[in-house]
Amino acid sequence: MATSGADQSGSFDHVGPYEEALARFAEGLQELHINCDAPAFRDITEKARHSGRVSLSVSAISEALSGRRLPSIDFTLELVRQLAGNNAEVQQKWREQWRTTKQLQRRAQPALREQKRAKEDRTGISQQDIENLRTQETALRREVERLQAEAQVVSSLISEAHAEAERVLTSAREEANRILATADNNLLRVRNHAAELLHAADEALGRSLSRENAPIEKLRTRTSLHIALLGPPGAGKGTQAAFLAKYLRVPHISLGELLRHHISHKTDLGRHARHRIDRGQLLEDELTLTMVLRRLEDHDAQRGFLLDGMPRNLRQAALTDDAVRLDTVLEIAVPEQETLIRLTNRRVCTRDSSHVYHLIYNPNKSGDICDICGAPIYLRDDDSEGIIRQRLEVHKQITSPVIDSYKERGIVSTISGLGKVHEVTERAIKALADAAA
Repeated sequence: MATSGADQSGSFDHVGPYEEALARFAEGLQELHINCDAPAFRDITEKARHSGRVSLSVSAISEALSGRRLPSIDFTLELVRQLAGNNAEVQQKWREQWRTTKQLQRRAQPALREQKRAKEDRTGISQQDIENLRTQETALRREVERLQAEAQVVSSLISEAHAEAERVLTSAREEANRILATADNNLLRVRNHAAELLHAADEALGRSLSRENAPIEKLRTRTSLHIALLGPPGAGKGTQAAFLAKYLRVPHISLGELLRHHISHKTDLGRHARHRIDRGQLLEDELTLTMVLRRLEDHDAQRGFLLDGMPRNLRQAALTDDAVRLDTVLEIAVPEQETLIRLTNRRVCTRDSSHVYHLIYNPNKSGDICDICGAPIYLRDDDSEGIIRQRLEVHKQITSPVIDSYKERGIVSTISGLGKVHEVTERAIKALADAAA
């Protein structure tokens, strides 16, 4: 008996370490969930169901991430697989962490059972308590009857509210269509502005291209120019993609423009994307890849293309590799401080988003007023330093591994994104020519 008492006392000493280990285990799952774009629990559950492995319910995922209980080893490894993919090193790390936590749970189990029994003993109910509960039950029944009567009144009010909500929703749809039409007009102005920039770049590049015509001609005569442009926010991928597409005579394929096209034209993909966006959900990797693959079926993309900012994560990269072979990944590298300077100093017109200024590189002349239309200019929320640092961190955690995987295959060409636009374009053309050699 003495030995049993000592063992029981000792087991109480194991409760604290086990609870701390369980908390660390849950925090690790939470961090993994956030680092993997925080997919909705129901999406994780659905993917697990289709994989035919271990069933993952929404409630069980919630309990695991909140530390309310330690899930089974199979549940843990399947959840990690759904979040991080089939990474053997990550799976082994979580297998070891689960075993450590499980060992602490076994040691603390006697004390945990004793605590549960003590809690049950403390909640014993007397006869008087039962009588009191019966009295309370009668009062609650009367209250329920009163609430049911009120519920009928509320139901009528809800019906009226639904009708009003439908009227508001119809008005909102009309306003959304108007905004979308305005956005299309703004996009047209932006494209016209881009054409002016291309003309200016042509003049700046004219002399250098005439001296070094061989790289351009070599690239133009290649039968395959499957190129992806990757780099951190503010690296100038979109600007360089527009220039390079013109010089190389291949289409510039931007996921943002594809998404706007499908939504504005109300295609099946566009309606699905709008549904998820309206619900605040991320677009599935399969959906974005389908948009890209449909675009690649067009005649102008048969010889080559420039993918702007895609693939963004390892899953997109795997899906892309299954569908199309990339010849070169052009990485545009820009120091973090330069990214902050480029984006946090950008100012946009409140009336026309195509009127863009930069406090250092392209300042307006009228203080906080747009030089073109006279409307106020402002710093977008997405261009604030805090948001930019978050986007840079996402790039490091999510997109950098994609670039590293392509480096292992030897198809990455890295250039500096610093300097004038035409200087960066010249570097890009030379890097692509070298990669094609």
